[in-house]
Amino acid sequence: SAWIRQGEIAALEIPCEPFSASLFRAMLRRLRSYSGDAPEVFLPKVIELCRSAGVAVVFVPALPKAGVHAATFWMGGRAVIQLNTGYRNNDQLWYALFHGAAHVLYHGRKDVFIEEKNRSVDREEEADRQACSLLIPLSEYTDFAATRIPTTKDIRAFAAEVGIAPGIVVGMLQRDELLPLNHRNALKVRYKEGALLPHSETRR
Repeated sequence: SAWIRQGEIAALEIPCEPFSASLFRAMLRRLRSYSGDAPEVFLPKVIELCRSAGVAVVFVPALPKAGVHAATFWMGGRAVIQLNTGYRNNDQLWYALFHGAAHVLYHGRKDVFIEEKNRSVDREEEADRQACSLLIPLSEYTDFAATRIPTTKDIRAFAAEVGIAPGIVVGMLQRDELLPLNHRNALKVRYKEGALLPHSETRR
């Protein structure tokens, strides 16, 4: 509750436009192309593009022993996607962001979705599926994943074709148990400690 309250306070500082599902989908498509960039490049774009569609994306440092990684909820007419600052690889962060986006687009406004603690397993699984399809078109991903264990060259070519970071393709293949967890991890972008801290804190 304390962690979510911090997210509520941070979200109120973001001047969101009225929520638009169609515009939010369009912003998500644009954001995918920044998934291989460094945080100082993509963080302002994530916040600005989502804000323009009525969604406040906030990064809040985790509280000790809280065990909460992400949350999605509504405050009045705006949606809030709250992420902690401990994500170290781009596949984990972007999957969490798009998982929250799936909750915003496909689930009700009255519930608070807390990653790993929400009791609605069905809706969490649905959000997982929708997050994957928002990141990579399902038909294209299915065709690519069905061929063979992909090489580094295969993954880079496919990622360029669909317009997303290669590390996210690796993460999805590993999550679906189509690629061993110790394969192709060099394609993931690793963030430095503190890279996802809120701007106000990084400037101190």
